[in-house]
Amino acid sequence: RILGGIYFDRAMANKGTQLFNENLDEAIKVYETANKFAPDDANILASLNDSYIAAGRTEEALISYQNAIKKDPTNKIAHYNYGVLLLRAGRYSEAAIQFNETIKLDNKFTDAIYNAALSYMQWGAKMREQAEAAVAGEKNKPIDKAYEEKFRTAKNYLEQLVQLSPNDTPGWETLGMVNTILNLPKEAKAAYEKADSLRKEKQ
Repeated sequence: RILGGIYFDRAMANKGTQLFNENLDEAIKVYETANKFAPDDANILASLNDSYIAAGRTEEALISYQNAIKKDPTNKIAHYNYGVLLLRAGRYSEAAIQFNETIKLDNKFTDAIYNAALSYMQWGAKMREQAEAAVAGEKNKPIDKAYEEKFRTAKNYLEQLVQLSPNDTPGWETLGMVNTILNLPKEAKAAYEKADSLRKEKQ
């Protein structure tokens, strides 16, 4: 693990150069070997996945997290990090599942709660975009509003978040956005005002 860390640190110190790629490749080789000898070492696995991500090898990181979860389904960090990668890849429904699993293991994991909300929001936005495209050019055809269910789920998560962390400015801001989309102007106004007041307190 220490040797892998040396290569990884060298890579990070040489971003944009050939040394970055060379040292990152060495770090991955070392961590992969270490992982074979100590497959249950969470630190080695985390370092390996960090190296995969830094190298842009997302698919390998996804597979690695899948394996980690199979070995230990109670590993909330593995579920969370796997969810983050899925969210970045636009695999919203799968990301939501991983964040939900994280929250089941730790219902006060605020980053997981926020990202669960974000997954449902982006999922809902994609559904809305598809619904609008389906009726494009047909003025009298109503839009399918099934996407609203995803935003309502996001709203539930965000309300849970701000209850746990009442000074979370982005949480209130995002809640205001969701309430706006759901056509809840009073609730949207209250959330935005709360976010504004928190920002003023920090100035």
